[in-house]
Amino acid sequence: MAADVIATQTVNSMLNEMSEYGKDLIHLNKHNGLDALQNLINGTYADELSDYFLLPNISQEAHNKVLRGEIKKYDVLDKYRPLNNIIGNTYTYLIQKIGEEETTKYLIDAIYVE
Repeated sequence: MAADVIATQTVNSMLNEMSEYGKDLIHLNKHNGLDALQNLINGTYADELSDYFLLPNISQEAHNKVLRGEIKKYDVLDKYRPLNNIIGNTYTYLIQKIGEEETTKYLIDAIYVE
C-alpha cells in the first residue's frame, strides 16, 4: 500500500511538471507571435498543450462586444456572426480551457490582430 501512495505522488508530480512545461511553452511562444503559436499548437500533440487552442476570425464587432462585456460565454462567441460583413480588423484569440466537462471555463489568454 505504501508503494501505491508513493507511485501516485510521483505520477501526480510528473503530470504537474508536464502541465507547467506546456504552459511555459505556450507563454514563450505567444510572445513570438501568432505564427509561432500556431506552429506550436498545430504541430504538438502533447497532452500538456490540450488545454489551449486558437479561435480565429473574430470580427471587429464580436471583439468589441467581448471588450464591453456583452459577450461573456465561449459558445456565444464561437457562434457569433457579425451583422455587417467583416469590417475592420479580425482577431485570433488564444483560449485556455479550464476545468472538466460540467465546470469548463474558457479564458482568453492572448489576443492577436490579423
